Amino acid sequence: KFKIMRVYYLFLQTLCFLFFVGCSTKKEECQHLIFNKTEYELKTTKLDDFKHKLSELYEKREDPSKRVMKLFWANGNLQAIIFLTNENKDGPFISYDTIGNLSYSGFFFNNKETGVSCYYDNSGEIKKFIINEKGNKMDEIELDEFKK
Repeated sequence: KFKIMRVYYLFLQTLCFLFFVGCSTKKEECQHLIFNKTEYELKTTKLDDFKHKLSELYEKREDPSKRVMKLFWANGNLQAIIFLTNENKDGPFISYDTIGNLSYSGFFFNNKETGVSCYYDNSGEIKKFIINEKGNKMDEIELDEFKK
């Protein structure tokens, strides 16, 4: 049973790796692989009372129903990149901690988490996988189980 679980773990790790094309856990090296600004046009920027950027909303030039929302922490660092279709989460969803390290990567379809979601620790190592199907959690794997 352990051998099957180990193969399963390696398969899931490979899926996350392929999903992000081997990019670093740093946002500067990751976000350009999933969000090509030349395909989108900046529509709105929201600021707080202190003129700190809270969010940016982009629309796809060829299809305005396709949007990308970028959220920012109070310190100005990127908090999340969320793909939307008609206001529903639809596509990659990536979030970062306050210092810019990748903390979550997943995929949504019609506002429901679908496929493999990866959660990362502060060092950028994957700490947990969750397998979702149309918003339902099918399985959860804590990677600490395999390090023992």
